[in-house]
Amino acid sequence: MKATIIGAGIAGLTAALALRHHGVVSSLVEQAPAFGDVGAGIQISSNGMFVLKALGLAPQIEAMGVRARGVELLDANTARKVAYVDLDRYSGGFSHYMLHRADLIAALAVACHENGISCQFGLNVTPQSDIMEDSEALTHSPEPSHVLIGADGFNSVVRDKVAHSSLPEYTGYVAWRAIVPAVVPHFDGARIYMGANKHVVTYPLRQGRLINMVFVEKRASWAKSSWSSVGEKATLCCVFEEFGGDIPTLLTEIDRVHEWGLFRRPVPDLWYKKNTVLVGDAAHSTLPFMAQGANLAIEDAFVLARALGSASSPANAFAQYQALRQARVKKILTEAEKNVWKYHLSQPALRYGLHLGMSLLGQFLPAQLVRRLDWIYHYDVTQVPSDH
Repeated sequence: MKATIIGAGIAGLTAALALRHHGVVSSLVEQAPAFGDVGAGIQISSNGMFVLKALGLAPQIEAMGVRARGVELLDANTARKVAYVDLDRYSGGFSHYMLHRADLIAALAVACHENGISCQFGLNVTPQSDIMEDSEALTHSPEPSHVLIGADGFNSVVRDKVAHSSLPEYTGYVAWRAIVPAVVPHFDGARIYMGANKHVVTYPLRQGRLINMVFVEKRASWAKSSWSSVGEKATLCCVFEEFGGDIPTLLTEIDRVHEWGLFRRPVPDLWYKKNTVLVGDAAHSTLPFMAQGANLAIEDAFVLARALGSASSPANAFAQYQALRQARVKKILTEAEKNVWKYHLSQPALRYGLHLGMSLLGQFLPAQLVRRLDWIYHYDVTQVPSDH
């Protein structure tokens, strides 16, 4: 069994390492000219850490990341603490880390290099590319021993080989991201400032020297297509000018901000066809309101690699992989879609009532704020094959 992986992001690099872990030879193809210091902050929760630990990367993540102690839920205007989600006390000893995406990519890339996994850069794969045509030719054998893995993200080219093409659907939300110097102290965790039709998430990166900021606004329409379009700082400051706490100070520190519309695509009925299979956002993009996009890609990579390493044929491996992933992925995607409303309530009376309820829950049943998500965070794909 051999595999060619299109895309050397988190999904592709993790897939390459996981395949090596399960005895499958693979190589990577990436359109970028090299790995770079691009992207923003990401959160790797314990379900993602189980995989990275199994692949030998836990020490690097622990060294470069900030362990999340909890999550503060704040009223956006007053910065009053509404509730605190205490991960230290109630997460069952499982660890969540906040780190720069480029740092995770670098750690994965080094591990791939050390394991002899090659990566070809600067190759923009299209449906007419030699690599796609060669892959198509391989499907003429009854049980092809060479598989093509699409780890090429939301706008996947490989996806079009597998599923009917579908236009992205705008969700009604626009996001900005920026990384700023930590000119004000930030506790080791995430803060969510909840406002009327908008919210802000902040958390520390690189041993607390930087602060990652994500701004989300409910907006009727969106015209741009790129997720990494450069945004206008003046517009951002205007939209979030009423936010309190550290937000005004951090806004002044922004040097460059990216702005993008949040889109969704339906999860295809099949994630594979002949010798081709999808992982991560290529199969199932998720909204960022549960911070599970990277974690789902990491889980996918390990489950697919294990299936390819043990199944009698790629077809059996792909079927096993999707059966183990589809229900869980769809459940998390639904949870992410539902999660944002509580951050965006615009009616003062409703917002007051919700914040009061969160506060009371935090005071009298604090474990419930964490334990309700045990089905996400305590799930370990490296140990128990499951369809949950």
